[in-house]
Amino acid sequence: MVVAILAVAAGCAHLPASPTSGGSAAGALAAGPSSPAPVASSAAADVGAALRLVEAFEHERADGPRAVAWARLAPRTQHAIGTEAEFERLADAFIAGGGRAHRVVGLTQDARRLNAAAIGDAWPDVGEAAADGRAWVVDVLHPDVRGASAGSEVLVASVDPTGAWRIWIVH
Repeated sequence: MVVAILAVAAGCAHLPASPTSGGSAAGALAAGPSSPAPVASSAAADVGAALRLVEAFEHERADGPRAVAWARLAPRTQHAIGTEAEFERLADAFIAGGGRAHRVVGLTQDARRLNAAAIGDAWPDVGEAAADGRAWVVDVLHPDVRGASAGSEVLVASVDPTGAWRIWIVH
């Protein structure tokens, strides 16, 4: 399933990044030309939105504007970090340690990775979206960060209870 999803995601890569708060890939897909083209499924739109969200977050965390990256984080993740100023400090340290470069290396809805035990504190926010097929575990590699797993990041990209796309930093 991951391979098929990544193939769909590659087809969505040309779509613009979603707006800062709550953008939807469905809106971006609908805004395209009005030619008689096949209509993208909700799942294809969601995988595109999840990938664009993560890519935008990683670029904004590295190069700014950091306030936009902060706004993409779910309130629960923001609360765990503390303040936007603390996020800025942590982002500076991460980038100084080699975190600027990144590569999305996995995207899945596999129940072995998308469940309460695996997701932890984020589960109350994403459990319903996961049941509806609107939550994704996204593995991001930062190849220039030294350490056995220091360069590996696990994010959840999902709609929150309001329907806005958000990121939860899981690991």
